[in-house]
Amino acid sequence: MILSFDTAWAISRQWQVFSELQPASRLLCQKTAEQLAALVSSPGRYFILDLLSVSAAFDGHLSRLERYHLPQAFGKYTEIYMLRIEALKHALLNGRLHKAKQLCNLDFEPG
Repeated sequence: MILSFDTAWAISRQWQVFSELQPASRLLCQKTAEQLAALVSSPGRYFILDLLSVSAAFDGHLSRLERYHLPQAFGKYTEIYMLRIEALKHALLNGRLHKAKQLCNLDFEPG
């Protein structure tokens, strides 16, 4: 599924606000994402988990709290999403922006 321009713009704006939050505030947003993911249908849940994985990797570091809470949100897809986070972190930290862009795919599929 391809996102409309308006949807993509709204997500990017929320992303900008999210990236400016302090780590404790980001963790609260991640906990909210966990709760939200539990309430929506499968495609919507995968979209939220995709977005959560991208947001967790974007600063290039996973805190101890993120390492604890992310597997709770990802559930049975933990291994897939954690590998994606590590690959995205590596791409971002090494300036491989095209690779990072590919890993930021929000496709309504797990992982």
